Amino acid sequence: MVSRNKEVGTFNLIIVLLLFAAFMIGLFYVMKGLYYIMLYVAPVLAISILFIDYKSYIAYGRWLKRKFQRNMLTGITWSLLSIVGFPFLLFILLYRALFLKGVQSSNRNGRNPFSGTREELDYQEYEIIDEEVD
Repeated sequence: MVSRNKEVGTFNLIIVLLLFAAFMIGLFYVMKGLYYIMLYVAPVLAISILFIDYKSYIAYGRWLKRKFQRNMLTGITWSLLSIVGFPFLLFILLYRALFLKGVQSSNRNGRNPFSGTREELDYQEYEIIDEEVD
């Protein structure tokens, strides 16, 4: 049986740790820059969410209330995360508002495929046509 040398050289370990540290520092600065950009866009997002679908705020408030009712520590944690990360939260609420608005408008303008008569919902007859391929 062939045995492998499982020792990791100290030089390789140092290189890997330096690369990991550089990656984490870079990721920190990218997220910090993204946070500051989103911080300036947040008031515009908050107002636009109100105009698009204010019910997304109400739904988030109810969800947060349920977190407090089930477990106080979880509710406090989510509240603090909501305060610190409110620009990210506003983007999530904007996505939810746009998605719900799209679903509501498609239901209003289009036809629900499951709301037809019994004949429309049954399988349709079809005929198989055999064609010879040369």
